[in-house]
Amino acid sequence: MDRSDYHRLNVAWNNSFRRIFGCCWRESVACLQFYCHTLPMAYMIDQRKILFWKKVLMCGIHVVRTLATINKGSIGMTLSKYAIPSLAVSVTDIKNRMWKHFIDASYDKL
Repeated sequence: MDRSDYHRLNVAWNNSFRRIFGCCWRESVACLQFYCHTLPMAYMIDQRKILFWKKVLMCGIHVVRTLATINKGSIGMTLSKYAIPSLAVSVTDIKNRMWKHFIDASYDKL
C-alpha cells in the first residue's frame, strides 16, 4: 500500500465523520475522532500491520515464525514512527503509543 492509498482511505474516513456529524469539509475531524476514541484510517492500518507481525512472530508454527523473522525488517520503520521499541511490548502498550502519537500530532496541528 503506497502513500496515495493511505491518503484516499483517510479522505473517505474523514468524509464519513463529516457527514455523520454535519461538519464543513474545511474543518478538521481530529477532534471528532478524539471524542469518538477512534484513530484516523492510516493509524488503524499501521496498527493492524504491527499487531499482525506481533502475532505471526509469536506463532507456534516454526515455519511461519521463521519466515516472519526473516522479513521482520519491513515493519521496523512503522514501529519507529510511533516510538514502539519492539514487537515484544504488549498489545495494550502498542495501542497506547499509537493513540499518544495521534494526540500529539493533533495538538501540533492546532
